[in-house]
Amino acid sequence: MNPMVRTRQTWVVPGLVLVLAACSETALQPPSGDGPFREVSGEAGLQFTHFNGMYGEFHLPEIVGSGLAWLDYDRDGDMDLYVVQGAMIDPSRSAQTAQPGWHGPGPPGDRLFRNDLAVDAAGARSVRFTDVTEAAGIPAGGYGMGVAAGDYDNDGWVDLYVTRLGENRFLRNTG
Repeated sequence: MNPMVRTRQTWVVPGLVLVLAACSETALQPPSGDGPFREVSGEAGLQFTHFNGMYGEFHLPEIVGSGLAWLDYDRDGDMDLYVVQGAMIDPSRSAQTAQPGWHGPGPPGDRLFRNDLAVDAAGARSVRFTDVTEAAGIPAGGYGMGVAAGDYDNDGWVDLYVTRLGENRFLRNTG
């Protein structure tokens, strides 16, 4: 037997034992909801369903997922959210065929959510996001993989670089 194969096999069993030992009964229980976090995406206006274009052939992009970026795209002092979306890997198929129950607004696409944070006189904060994708000129289509945010030209406006399966996008924020 090849010594490299034997070495790998030697470490598989102890590694598996360590992983299983780290998985306690407590870690496998569903969360009780008593912690510091609670689900608020619906009430905050973040309506987004990730679409990976899968149709059962297990292509790598179907498995990897996509990304998001927190940025202040409108320079109002609060963090907005850019979410990268997948698409059909096989353009001859429809979103409904690949993901039955797809209920997004039209074909899947990246979304930009503006944070409309409101603070009342008592200091209570009310977080509400508004989908401004079309108004911001975010182009539709393509299979997104990730995003980076930064002010590449030092004009004070955060720009986006979106990696895609295929041609990437560089989105310059002109204010």
